[in-house]
Amino acid sequence: MRRAVGMAAILRGSDHAGSTLEFLSAYPVPDELRFFEGRSAAALFLLDLVDGDDLESPETCAETFRETANRHWGLSLGYETKELPLIEELLTAALNEETEYTPPRVLDPLVHGLGCYVGETLRRHSPQGGSWSGAGEWGEGIVLEFEDLTADPIGQARSFLENGAEDSVAFYADYVLGELEGRGR
Repeated sequence: MRRAVGMAAILRGSDHAGSTLEFLSAYPVPDELRFFEGRSAAALFLLDLVDGDDLESPETCAETFRETANRHWGLSLGYETKELPLIEELLTAALNEETEYTPPRVLDPLVHGLGCYVGETLRRHSPQGGSWSGAGEWGEGIVLEFEDLTADPIGQARSFLENGAEDSVAFYADYVLGELEGRGR
């Protein structure tokens, strides 16, 4: 599926973006893949994140998410915690819009983009700085390490996209920053 989505992203980002996209297979094409044949706002948003999906460079991944959100929603995001509830609301609305096919809620480029954006927001507002590193034994791909706390914003983004508001990334960011401010005293 990842390869097919990557090919769809290339088409949608080219001079032929308005062309009809259709996946052909000897087997029934899954609805989650057929979703990308359409031109819904959610499909186009998700496809725009594919090229920037690079956990080797979380800052770039976060910037791709920021630029995509700005372009699709007319926002001017600036890595502020107060922006996170609006991002949650817009993502939830886009992923719940009525389409012929079911959108894939947890497509890795969306998880990584949102998670890196949340992580960069934490890193930029933390009194302790922070740096990205491999997840090691736990976490989702990479984690954000502070002096005496490790955060997993990508894992939290996946939880939010799978479970909704009960796993809010906005609440998570406020909690982590509160812990860091409390420990920085």
